[in-house]
Amino acid sequence: MLRLHDPKVIYHAAQVVFKTMDGGLTWSKISTDLTRNDTLKQDLGGAPITNEGAGGENYNTISYLIESTLEKGVMYAGSDCGLVHVTRDGGNSWQAIAPQGLEECLINSIDVSPHAAGTAYIAATRYKFNDFSNMCFKTTDYGKTWSKINQGIRSDDFIRVIREDKKVKNLLYGGAERGFYISYDGGNQWNLFQLNLPVVPITDIAFADNDLVVSTAGRSFWILDDISAIQQTTIKPER
Repeated sequence: MLRLHDPKVIYHAAQVVFKTMDGGLTWSKISTDLTRNDTLKQDLGGAPITNEGAGGENYNTISYLIESTLEKGVMYAGSDCGLVHVTRDGGNSWQAIAPQGLEECLINSIDVSPHAAGTAYIAATRYKFNDFSNMCFKTTDYGKTWSKINQGIRSDDFIRVIREDKKVKNLLYGGAERGFYISYDGGNQWNLFQLNLPVVPITDIAFADNDLVVSTAGRSFWILDDISAIQQTTIKPER
């Protein structure tokens, strides 16, 4: 992850977070282990038949690391075993902030609001446990408290990734296992926004200029060209 506030800094995550300031020639560790470190689940992948060396069976690793665009030194880390941590001082100290009662799961994505300091969104999944429920959460106080934001999501669907619009506060886009959702009120209510998009898992969402770009599992990249009309439906005229 390229540091947004200093292009000379790059972060890399394993079970801990590393930082380099010289293009990767040297690295320093800036966190302790941010996973459950369950040694019973750290054997060779694919054993005893054959070792799976591609990394798909790695466990107890940081699955998502993201920095705030608003505040220098604020980063969130989520693990593939359901833990979430935040640092507000560039990695000098980390606090565990996973939503209370969150079971062992994959923190599939984290999005830090580009509009409001302290606001972030996480999308967790438990489909590997045959649990297909939606587990999306929002915080407005750096993870001290969380609210579950699943109203409008189909009961047997789950969101993999949330992104907040870069221009309009509280306008959220959600990529799910079986479709695409949109929220105009910060996640309080979601609406299916499929249009001509195939029913396919959405794995990530990004913005290019003012276009919305989604990646899918097996059905290529899709682009919603110029989302100005969507943005304008949520903008209240000033008085």
